[in-house]
Amino acid sequence: MISHKRPIAKQASHPSIVGNINHTVGVFGYCRVSTDMQAQQGLSLDDQREAIKQFAVDRGWTVEDIFVDGGFSAKNTDRPAFQRMMREIKNSDGAIAAVVVTKLDRLTRSLRDLCSIISTISVISTKWSSTV
Repeated sequence: MISHKRPIAKQASHPSIVGNINHTVGVFGYCRVSTDMQAQQGLSLDDQREAIKQFAVDRGWTVEDIFVDGGFSAKNTDRPAFQRMMREIKNSDGAIAAVVVTKLDRLTRSLRDLCSIISTISVISTKWSSTV
């Protein structure tokens, strides 16, 4: 009988692993409306914030921050809060596990932009039963 021993893994040294000893999941939320009419049709920024917070609480996640772009279209990513959020994700050393949105179209309407975003971070919609 031949046995194969696995080498013992070295202790984790990456800051996001070492710093996350409680195994908490940190996420950002993102909200957006482009028109006043959207805000009146159940897509208000307050409704989106509450849905994101509840979604995270139900899973034991910590919402580190919620970024809000009011009055901006999702046709591109040239939105102040969106850009700030992406910078903070890149500077978080892996501490942010995902971005939670109420609907994918709150984040972007462009497949190209979505692919770019997903290459940086997971996107989770409160309307999905699975994650991207």
